[in-house]
Amino acid sequence: MELGGRILELRKKAGMSQEELADRLGVSRQAVGKWENGAAMPDITNLVELSRVFGVKLGELLGLEEAYTAGSEADEEIQKLLEQYLQDQRDKEEDRQKKEETRLEEERERQGTHRKILLAAGAVVLCLGILAGVKIANLEQRMEDMNARTSAYFSSLESRLEQTSHDIYRVEESLTERLNEQNSIFIDKGIVPLSYDGATGDTEFQIWASPRSLEADMTLT
Repeated sequence: MELGGRILELRKKAGMSQEELADRLGVSRQAVGKWENGAAMPDITNLVELSRVFGVKLGELLGLEEAYTAGSEADEEIQKLLEQYLQDQRDKEEDRQKKEETRLEEERERQGTHRKILLAAGAVVLCLGILAGVKIANLEQRMEDMNARTSAYFSSLESRLEQTSHDIYRVEESLTERLNEQNSIFIDKGIVPLSYDGATGDTEFQIWASPRSLEADMTLT
């Protein structure tokens, strides 16, 4: 009998369905079906698990009937080899798991380091932002103070210019009156402001007058 037939026979003898056997072995139902119809062969690990599930020795499962006698050295040798193989597999799996745990731990440490770096960078950026905000606030205050002083200066200057303009008008008016008093003497006259000192309030004027030419028969009025 082929291996697939023995698996089928032992499964039915154990009163299990393909799905139940698959669950015991941790494989799919389709895998069990392929073993039983000879489309595939179980690996050494599954063979050992099958022998344990069915409660038979591996030699019996494999059909080694001629070597399957009580105390058979061949069967014992096979069992020893399989046990050694399984132990090696377990050792390899444990080693793989340890390496995986080490890798995960290193990954966690790297992530922790990255988080610390990001937090430190965030703190630096926050501090710089606070300092920049303080500097901007100070700058805005200084600009407000400067604007206030400038506004006050121009307001004062405007007031002084207004007063100076008024003074110039009064001077022009006074000079014009005096020049008009001599209308019979001057043919042309005028007054022009030349400069103004904002600090002292002094104003410089240019005044001119052109006298008339008198003829022998003219009289002054």
